[in-house]
Amino acid sequence: MLKQRSINTLASTDDDLRSLGLSSLDMVNLVLSVEAELDVKIPDADITPAKFRSIATIGTLVAALLRDK
Repeated sequence: MLKQRSINTLASTDDDLRSLGLSSLDMVNLVLSVEAELDVKIPDADITPAKFRSIATIGTLVAALLRDK
């Protein structure tokens, strides 16, 4: 998604995605992309800035959802 937005910053797993340049709309698209790519439904209660702050926090969320699936 960073590449699609022409953001050429190397991102580590703990970098804040908003600080790298992703907008609110990008974040919504990120939620939808994660759901589609990983075949997981993210409950509305889990769609929070804290849980989508970084690649690491998204990974933690997805791992928990897949474990509970």
